[in-house]
Amino acid sequence: VIDMTGKEQKVYYSYSQMNQKHDIPDDTQSPVKDAKSEGFSLPELEHNLQLLIEMTEQEIIQNDRQLQYERDMVVNLSHENEKLSEILAHEDKIIDKLSNILQIVEDCEKRLQPNCENPLTLEECAKIFEMLQEKYLEEYKMFDLAELSIAIVFPLLKEFFKTWNPLQ
Repeated sequence: VIDMTGKEQKVYYSYSQMNQKHDIPDDTQSPVKDAKSEGFSLPELEHNLQLLIEMTEQEIIQNDRQLQYERDMVVNLSHENEKLSEILAHEDKIIDKLSNILQIVEDCEKRLQPNCENPLTLEECAKIFEMLQEKYLEEYKMFDLAELSIAIVFPLLKEFFKTWNPLQ
């Protein structure tokens, strides 16, 4: 609280300090004013004003605490937002990788169909699985894509060895 009632500015940290300072007579005040203020004493009004001042002080303190709480909440939420954004970006990368893997597997499945225009060959199949192991090694191990090779390669090997006669 800044008191500008005197010749100089005075800074008080609460309204009660300001009230106590005004109770102490100042050297610059004239005795006529003191006599006049003593004759015009209203203790009930002063008490009510003091209560209003104290209630206002408490409200200011409570509002300051609430404001500090809200500021802290904003900081916490912004940090949480940053963390969740990082997680979201990471999850998006994973989804993209899995979508690519799924597209490759679906393409292999389509090319294994009997009436396909561009059927899958053993060489292409080997290149696809090498690429899966190099580019998507973590997913290759996690989803055990080596087991998928059995489902894809077996029909190709069966077709390849269909006409082979080892005894001739």
